[in-house]
Amino acid sequence: MTESNFDQVLALNLNDPAQIEIYEKAFYKAFSPLTHNRLIHSLWLWDHELKRLSTRIGYDQQIIFVHWRDIDSIDCAFAVNLLGEGFQSAHFGFSAPEQNHPHKHLKNCEFLVLFSLANKNVNSLPIRYMKTVFAMLRERGLQRGYATTARKTLPYYLRRGGKVIETKMIEGEERLFLEFAIE
Repeated sequence: MTESNFDQVLALNLNDPAQIEIYEKAFYKAFSPLTHNRLIHSLWLWDHELKRLSTRIGYDQQIIFVHWRDIDSIDCAFAVNLLGEGFQSAHFGFSAPEQNHPHKHLKNCEFLVLFSLANKNVNSLPIRYMKTVFAMLRERGLQRGYATTARKTLPYYLRRGGKVIETKMIEGEERLFLEFAIE
C-alpha cells in the first residue's frame, strides 16, 4: 500500500449496521491472533462466536476513521473516543486528562484503537495515514489525544509525536499512557 492511498480516509458511518459489522469483524481479525496480550481480552468486548470485537465506549461517543480496501473490506481503522461519558484508559488505572492534567482546558480525545490489516503490524503503517487522521481531528477542533500502548508498539507512537506521561504494570504487563499534540 502506498502513502498516497491514505488520502482517502473516511469517517465510518456509525448509523449503518452493515458498516459497523465490517469494522467489528476487521477489528477482531486484527487482534484475535494476539494471544500474548492478555490485557486486551479484558479491555474490549469480544464475541468469539460471531468473530466481532468492539470497545466498551459506545459508538455514540466515537468517531472511527477507516481506509477501505474495497466496498466491504477495511485496510486500516483508527477509533477515537470524543470523551463523552467513558474513558477506556481508566480500565488500566489512568486518569482522564480533564481530571488532573495541565492541558485540561484543551479539547481532548482518547485514541481507542488503531489497526491495520493491510500492513499486519501497526509499526509499519505509513505516516501518511496518521497525518490524514490528525488533520481530520483538527477539523473537528480536537487538540490533544491520549492513548495506552504496550512497549512493543511504543516506537511507532513516539515517531508520530506521542509522549509517555505515565507507566503502569498491570498483571505483569507494562502499559504506557501517551499524550499527542494534535494541533
